[in-house]
Amino acid sequence: MVTYVLLAGVAPPPGQRSDGWMTAAFAGVLLLVAGWACAGHVVARVSGWRSLARAYGSRAPFHGPLENHLTLRIGRFAYWRCTEVGVDDSSVYFRVPLFRAGHLSLCVPHGDLRLVRSDDWLRLHVTQRPEMRIEVDAPRLWLYLAKRNMEVDAGGRLRRLPPSRTSLEPLSGTIDRCG
Repeated sequence: MVTYVLLAGVAPPPGQRSDGWMTAAFAGVLLLVAGWACAGHVVARVSGWRSLARAYGSRAPFHGPLENHLTLRIGRFAYWRCTEVGVDDSSVYFRVPLFRAGHLSLCVPHGDLRLVRSDDWLRLHVTQRPEMRIEVDAPRLWLYLAKRNMEVDAGGRLRRLPPSRTSLEPLSGTIDRCG
């Protein structure tokens, strides 16, 4: 009742204590959370993440180590140092923990992905959305792939290294520009 009275702008009866600061703090936190959730949905729509999520969205968690704080660019929008990337034998996994609202995790199968080196970015071409320009911070992703014993072959496909090679060998062969 006290909350209703305070939000309605009616003064409490004489002798009753006003908890206006608690109501204002609660309303402020509620407004902040709602605003952040709305911002996440708007950013997902503007960047193209929502379009990618229609084709590659996944609610399943990634089981394995993730490389944190990578920069991911989709179109003209950049997720600066707030993207997590995981790679396993069958797919590449992307998620943005900062904007969970509106950003369903992406799980792109290796068969739908081509990787092309360009300057300091690794360009990803996905078959379901070929018009989308997707780029990842290349040096950090190369190191992550090397730690996971993965490399990019001449056709731009990810593959697991043979057991006879060490995890640092792909760095010398894959840093060269592919296209």
